[in-house]
Amino acid sequence: MSIPEGLINKIKELNKIELVIGEYLPDLRQVGNNWITLCPFHNDTHPSFVVNSDKGIFKCFGCNVSGNIFNFIMLINNVSWFDAFKILSKQSGINLDELYGHNDNFIDGNAKILNILNKTATYYHNYLINNRYNETQNVIKYLYQRGLNDEIIHQFKLGFAPNNYFIRDKLLKDGYTINDLQKAGIVGKNDKKIYFEYMSRRIVFPIYNINGMVIAFGGRVFESNIKSKYINTPETLVYSKSKHLYGFFQALPSLLKNKHIIIVEGYMDVLVLHQFQIPNVVAILGTAFTREQAKLIARYSKNITLILDSDNAGIQTTHKSLEILLPLGVTCRVVQLPNNIDIDEYIIQYGIKEFSKLVNHNSITPIDFMIKKIYKEVSNNKMNISAEMKAQIIDKLISFISTTNNVIVSMEWISYIANYFDIDEKIIVNEYDRIKNGKHKQNLLNNHYIMQYKDKRVLMSLEENMLNLILNNRNYVKKLSCNVFNDTKCRKVFKLISIGFTEIEILNTLITQSDKKWFSELIFNKIQYSNIDQAFMIMLQDIKKNKIKEKMILMMKKLSLMTESNKDKEMLLEYTKLLKILKNPGKGKWKSII
Repeated sequence: MSIPEGLINKIKELNKIELVIGEYLPDLRQVGNNWITLCPFHNDTHPSFVVNSDKGIFKCFGCNVSGNIFNFIMLINNVSWFDAFKILSKQSGINLDELYGHNDNFIDGNAKILNILNKTATYYHNYLINNRYNETQNVIKYLYQRGLNDEIIHQFKLGFAPNNYFIRDKLLKDGYTINDLQKAGIVGKNDKKIYFEYMSRRIVFPIYNINGMVIAFGGRVFESNIKSKYINTPETLVYSKSKHLYGFFQALPSLLKNKHIIIVEGYMDVLVLHQFQIPNVVAILGTAFTREQAKLIARYSKNITLILDSDNAGIQTTHKSLEILLPLGVTCRVVQLPNNIDIDEYIIQYGIKEFSKLVNHNSITPIDFMIKKIYKEVSNNKMNISAEMKAQIIDKLISFISTTNNVIVSMEWISYIANYFDIDEKIIVNEYDRIKNGKHKQNLLNNHYIMQYKDKRVLMSLEENMLNLILNNRNYVKKLSCNVFNDTKCRKVFKLISIGFTEIEILNTLITQSDKKWFSELIFNKIQYSNIDQAFMIMLQDIKKNKIKEKMILMMKKLSLMTESNKDKEMLLEYTKLLKILKNPGKGKWKSII
């Protein structure tokens, strides 16, 4: 069952693209006919993300991502097209169930994977709960000992995977194939071509997307000799570990209210904090903190607290996480638990009040964290460091400060380290400017496409200028034919315009990334004309002049190869005629040229 085009267009009409994007990117601001801001899909330092409200499309001139309102929701929330359609439908007040019922055909290609994963989560959860007085009693006991109760176990749908073929047999009976289970990341195949279940003999932690759908699983080994303590199911069409965070869906209600989020290291940290009524918490999914995860967090919160492990690995992770977060304009604090203990151990030992006090009142700034970290690497004794050591420490601190784009914060930190090390602030400012200017020059080099975009009017060919005009003024299409365009790309786009294709439909038709980038720039470079009819005629005349010149050059080459006696008289006459038209063009003389 296909979705009616009329319904798609209705949803577009009800959701103005600049308003929807503005909810995710509050710094979106109007400049002329467009809206611009920093791109949320790459590490953008100069606004290169452009939204055109008239056409209902967006384009980043940095990473080249582009599309309409559905594409934006897909990318920003990491969901399928159909999920984006459902989100926008709900925002529009359109109830799809009332219109179509629960029709299984009214889904996209990823829906089967999501169905498998959510059924799997239910099977694992039911197995844990229904066998709690025999097979899974030790698992339940372990979860209780870690500070969890039944409410949290149900809320997060924790489960247990018994043997190697439990879920395979269940899902095959439900009508799925072994290939379906592989695509969903439920089963894998070893070197001996034997199928196995990833979660077998593990406590299962379902991982949810922003819409509350299970997209993957984390598993903790339990009473087994398996070496890997924690594992995640592999990446699939619906899951990428670099883009998701454990507990993000459950944290959203709290996050939307208080705009503060706590980042921790593991599943149990998230669960225990929920147990103690601290729901605004997410965990890194067993990997390094990524830019995609940071951007997801920064869309919802500008106030972030990091509570990662206090061992050397945890300290390095905190450092790298800060360098990823600070360029996004967020405020960060760091909490380091004493004696390398876990969050649940700290709460059991000191109580939730002490933990809350630690987070809210005793956390430290990123610059204090870095001073402690670098001192530990260089020397444990502040009083006995050499001038060379001090220079090394300050150099590292200045490099770290330069990662933030907030000038006020930078200046405060510079003043702080000047006082801390008893050094003239001007010396640190000069060094900071040197490093920052070096980075700025590199950014300008990396972002030269922005300057190209701004100067595109000058750089556009005559045919591109004409195409730009008719894209923004469709009534001129009927005044042209495709023969006007020599450029293959321009001719192809004109043909699509003439049969009524929209800009997004044209963009989707183009195959290569370079063609898509070229056309996107053409769309957004809207030129204002004081007299559009006059501009159209001058442009058309100039294009035809160029065609005449090209034709005359070819004729001249042919005539030069002929002897005087063999010269083609008709060609000579035509050449003379074209020369007269160039010197004295008249309205009626152009018709035979194109």
